[in-house]
Amino acid sequence: MELIGITFISNVRDEKVMGNGIIFRIYERVAEYLNLNDISEDTHLVLLHKISLDPVYLISIPTENGKVKAYSLKAVIDALYSKLLEEREDLVWKREQNLQEKAKKLGENVNIYDELKKFKFNKIIGIVSFPLIDRNPYFGYYEKFLGIHKKIGEKEVMVLSIKPFFSEDTDLLVDRVAKGILHEIGHSYGLDHCENSCIMHPPKNIQDWDRRRPYFCAECLAELKKNAGWI
Repeated sequence: MELIGITFISNVRDEKVMGNGIIFRIYERVAEYLNLNDISEDTHLVLLHKISLDPVYLISIPTENGKVKAYSLKAVIDALYSKLLEEREDLVWKREQNLQEKAKKLGENVNIYDELKKFKFNKIIGIVSFPLIDRNPYFGYYEKFLGIHKKIGEKEVMVLSIKPFFSEDTDLLVDRVAKGILHEIGHSYGLDHCENSCIMHPPKNIQDWDRRRPYFCAECLAELKKNAGWI
């Protein structure tokens, strides 16, 4: 079984944008989509406490209209990576305790180390309401990203900005972001962009994304399961 942590990275202006339990609704919708794609038995989402970024990590970005303040992509990735390590250690410890109690109760010899190896928690997804930006080290300008996937050793950090998906229609917003997360999960299992009718097919615009059904095509789903070691 593989767990994927999902959390929200907040700043001081997020309360209005992320009210009414939107993060939990996104979490439920992604879980629903994993089930629709027949991978929910192998992958489970873990809803984690939100992360608050301190204003001290804001950087000043020169634009045509003057300087603006924003969080760097590196600060966001570092915060998520630290959260993953913290939550992973806690969950692995709890699972070890449960296995020990179960073995003691049943009076059986259980190889706890082998059981723990079946338990994977190396991925985390962070949802942010602000734009994702990073400074290009070669050209000196700042680039914007919709989502990003970063591998750090065996750990994987995914970040998705809801800014391009935003809508006053919260049902539409939830669906847009949930499909975006499903797309990033696909990348985390080694999938590239796809030309089929597939969640991995990048949209031409937001209207195209609204029409996109939340499914991996047969080829991508087979590759995902193969890469994950489920088949």
